[in-house]
Amino acid sequence: MLSALAGRRPLGQPPRRLVPIGVTLFLVGLALLFVAATGAANDDGGGADVFAAVAVVGGLGVVFGMCCATPLAVAVVGRLGGSSASGIWRLAARSTARSRTRSSGVITAVATAGAVAVACVTIAAISISDDTDSGELPRDVAIVEAWTDWWVLDAEGLVDPPPLTPLVLDSQTVDSIERLLPDARWVTLRAAGIDPRPFDPDDGPSAESAPSALPGEVRVEAHVATIADPELLELAGISAADRALLAEVDLLEFEPWRTPDEVAMINGGGPGSEVLLTDASGDIVASRAVTTNGRGSQRFPRLMSTERAEALGLDVVETAVLLINPTDLTDAQRRELGYLTSGDDERIGFVEPGDPQPTPDGELDTPMSGLTIQVAYDTQQLPIALINTIIVTLAVLFTLLVVAIGLSLSATESRDERDVLVAVGAPPKTLTRVAGAKAITLAATGVILAVPTGFLPTWVVYRTVGDQPIQFPWVAVGLLVLVVPVAAGVAAWVASAVAQKIRPVRMSTAFTE
Repeated sequence: MLSALAGRRPLGQPPRRLVPIGVTLFLVGLALLFVAATGAANDDGGGADVFAAVAVVGGLGVVFGMCCATPLAVAVVGRLGGSSASGIWRLAARSTARSRTRSSGVITAVATAGAVAVACVTIAAISISDDTDSGELPRDVAIVEAWTDWWVLDAEGLVDPPPLTPLVLDSQTVDSIERLLPDARWVTLRAAGIDPRPFDPDDGPSAESAPSALPGEVRVEAHVATIADPELLELAGISAADRALLAEVDLLEFEPWRTPDEVAMINGGGPGSEVLLTDASGDIVASRAVTTNGRGSQRFPRLMSTERAEALGLDVVETAVLLINPTDLTDAQRRELGYLTSGDDERIGFVEPGDPQPTPDGELDTPMSGLTIQVAYDTQQLPIALINTIIVTLAVLFTLLVVAIGLSLSATESRDERDVLVAVGAPPKTLTRVAGAKAITLAATGVILAVPTGFLPTWVVYRTVGDQPIQFPWVAVGLLVLVVPVAAGVAAWVASAVAQKIRPVRMSTAFTE
């Protein structure tokens, strides 16, 4: 009976020209998005409107390319329904294919919403990955460190910067920290540094050369690198490959913004490029390597082993203390630790030859210095699972609305099918099952088209403007592919069952006549 209802009327085929047109529009759209992203990344502000317009046109090209694919998808559904499906699914597939225009519209709307959802979950995954690999401190860690700054706007002659400042904690500060974090483990952080040469502020800190991105760089700052003690390597999440690289050179730098070509140029095909450290007692040449690993780049951008620092004759100074708490720091603990930060970081020094160096009190011949305590920022970031759930839920709600409208509008076109079902005495549940199967077919087809439509443009844009790895959001896309069709099918099945209870299906007048 259901085989007969599937009909012997041949299904119309979509125009063959839709294939090259759709592929061309999609690829051109991706190319325009690439151009817009490249231009915006290198623009100084003058062409922002132009690149925005190019991005809009590129996005429309991707969507129009997907629109050309929906009639082809409907034809494939009808062909599969006629050849491999049976019973309810065959009837639903061929009914979808017969109303190709309306079915294409419903699938296009579902695919557009799904593409937006796929793009959103991909961007969310990238954002979470960026925050995870940004070098931010863990939420159970605080760093207590000394700082020394020079603020010089007007000077004649040379200014002599100080060497690294060791961390000195008074008993009151220690008591305050122990009161706030009684169970915290204290780990000393050390740094390797130089005694910088005097410089003329009018000419910059280096009379020899300005820092550059080339292999032969000149460094004039006192802090050279953080000593790579085991606790620090564990905290910063330094990989085994980077630890091996650190063992081969004097200095390991984390520069995630470098391109592969720049890394190859700096490393010279392997570790061993040089950095010139302008120490007051003479130049120090240190070998270095660069890695694009993002971990540790924010807090500990340069690492050096104790053995290498001593071999180079650098000063190794205890500059900070890690406070590792058994549990995450509370908001109150972070706030109280922030109150312990001391020192005057706003005073400006005007240095003339023979004058004492600028200090907070203007009396001692020492630089401005103080104590700072760093903790993880409380970003109030939503968990990625919650973000995916919200996005998938919105996609499901929109799909339910679109499918409901599509099935309602196609009720007149499918009246002959219902009349035949009533004429042959099919039970009401058959109509209910057909409605659910048709909703699942439409929603599943739309979601399948949504995956490449949403992911590929996002991948192109992010790979153009950044170098962070982009992982396919398997979990979120899996939820979309499974939840959206099932939810649409269940909703259509329930709605059809309720409608038949309220108003039982009868044969139409045209059919009886």
